[in-house]
Amino acid sequence: MGGLYTVGITAPLNAHLPKMQTAYRLTLLYIIVATLATAGTNGVAEAKPKVNVGRFALRGESGLDSGLASRSLSGDLTEAEAHALWLTSRKPTRRSTAQRRQASAAAVVEGSRFAATDASTGTSYGDLVYGTDGWTLSTSDTPSTLVYSRSSGFYARDSREAQRLTYTSQNASDPYRIFGVGQCYAGSPTTIGSGSSNVLCLVNAISGTRAGSRPDKVKNNLDPSGSSYVETNIWTVDYSKKTASPTWINSDGTAIPAYIVVAVKHPDIIFVTGDVAATSAHYGLEFRPVTLSYTNSS
Repeated sequence: MGGLYTVGITAPLNAHLPKMQTAYRLTLLYIIVATLATAGTNGVAEAKPKVNVGRFALRGESGLDSGLASRSLSGDLTEAEAHALWLTSRKPTRRSTAQRRQASAAAVVEGSRFAATDASTGTSYGDLVYGTDGWTLSTSDTPSTLVYSRSSGFYARDSREAQRLTYTSQNASDPYRIFGVGQCYAGSPTTIGSGSSNVLCLVNAISGTRAGSRPDKVKNNLDPSGSSYVETNIWTVDYSKKTASPTWINSDGTAIPAYIVVAVKHPDIIFVTGDVAATSAHYGLEFRPVTLSYTNSS
């Protein structure tokens, strides 16, 4: 039975073998063709063209074409690559422009006469006059001139602190030119402030002191020996209001807003104090705080 079965099956199979082989070859061919057709989609056989990616033009280049560099990308662009392509192809955006370099404006030096007016009522007590007795107020004598500086143009400010005022003397040999505040005599107090009746005087010094420094011994018109303490770079000049006011530095380094005061019945008496009421009570005189205002001489 086995032999008959084998012969019976094999004979028909051999008869159909050529047709089966032909069908197999066609099927295999179809598979190969389909594979080749889809190879590009899978990124295997299809070659991607070059993509031009823009960049900023190199130094010395000109024109749009010269500002481009080519690189070859295989496969589809990713989101990151597409974003990079967009960034490198767009023109740079100017965010700000640096200010053109400018030369600093030179300081403007001005000379002015200074008048003392009541800080509350505006009553005038006269102009500052410098003489053999020091600084006094007068309504008849020729006013003295004090020189200050200010910035102009773009760098101009409304006020300037710790400024030095210089006296313009008619006497070329006069060594005391720098306007300041100091002891009325050697050994007198140098500390002023709220609750204190201590007073200082307007002086002219032979040399200046540093801004913000404590009192220093300097030769001045009230003490030519140089034994008394003085401060010079203490003036705040308000250019809009045209006023000048002092700030005194105590020996402990405390900055005190100082008041220039005048005795109402004796306007030739001028002091600098930190407490007007305490000073009036101590001397038994009515002292009034005054404002030093200036008018340009030119």
